[in-house]
Amino acid sequence: MRTIHIQDRTIELALKELESSFDTKILEIRKEIGSLPSILEAKLSIPLIYVSNDYTASSEESGVLVDTTLKNITIKLENSPIDGRVYIVSNRGSNSVIIDGNGKTINDEETFELRYFKTTVYLVYNKDKGWVIV
Repeated sequence: MRTIHIQDRTIELALKELESSFDTKILEIRKEIGSLPSILEAKLSIPLIYVSNDYTASSEESGVLVDTTLKNITIKLENSPIDGRVYIVSNRGSNSVIIDGNGKTINDEETFELRYFKTTVYLVYNKDKGWVIV
């Protein structure tokens, strides 16, 4: 994602990489608990968006690929998530993604910094604990 000329191709590669990462996470869950909820056993369609500026998440997408090539970007999580909501954030550049809990905590903090290129976090919302990174 270093140049505009290859942006569409980069998005395609990033999505394939994220899908592979998600498949790995499913295998880890299966190994940990022995089985998966039936909803995870089905072929998943994960609505992701691609941003290169600060962004506030909505319930319409399940995650965001963040191009931090030019600057740090803040992703503000939705302000009224439902219990069990999963959200994926992936850093696709050389600067940081600042994930803001939008009034909810993230692992007991107000924000979480995703510093490294090709780093992805999976956040799950719990009404008692806030956002938890898994």
